[in-house]
Amino acid sequence: LEITPNDPFVDASFLTPTNFRLTEDKVLFNIRDKIDLYIKEQLPLSVQDEFDGLDVDVVIDTISYPELLFLKIPVAQNDNWQVLNLIVHGNFILQDLILLHIPIELHIDISCKVIGIESITTPAKTFESVYRILYDSKITHEVFSRTETSEFAQTVWFVPHIGIVRIEDRHGISELVEYSLPPMNSEE
Repeated sequence: LEITPNDPFVDASFLTPTNFRLTEDKVLFNIRDKIDLYIKEQLPLSVQDEFDGLDVDVVIDTISYPELLFLKIPVAQNDNWQVLNLIVHGNFILQDLILLHIPIELHIDISCKVIGIESITTPAKTFESVYRILYDSKITHEVFSRTETSEFAQTVWFVPHIGIVRIEDRHGISELVEYSLPPMNSEE
């Protein structure tokens, strides 16, 4: 899957499976590093005018929920679930002075719904029985008692035993270009 991320968390890159875990009935993606990256690199940009010329460090509390529930198995038409509901607390530390800190809070809320089963053509091939899944995301951060919220949607087309074959969001479309399956073991 070819994706050119602009924002390391807010675009489709957080749904790209770099670290995932399979259980009997779920596909879970580890996104702790992407949340850390968003908080440490993107969140300070939202308040950069207030800290102009100051050395600012971001310290966050330990994230105890590092995974999002990407997919429930078996996938079913009209199924829906809470993908992630996470609140992260932390502080901006100014000039390396522990006593000079400004509290921050980040709330990430992502829900999901299977909205259809269809065929889809990608550069890799035409796939039948593809699950079209809509992810609605809401990210709210609070700094200086000021709350800012971003909402966005992503549509993912998922093929069992293959994975994500297409992602469509505000940045455009990313599609599967090629893939290969491991050889089947044959018992003689």
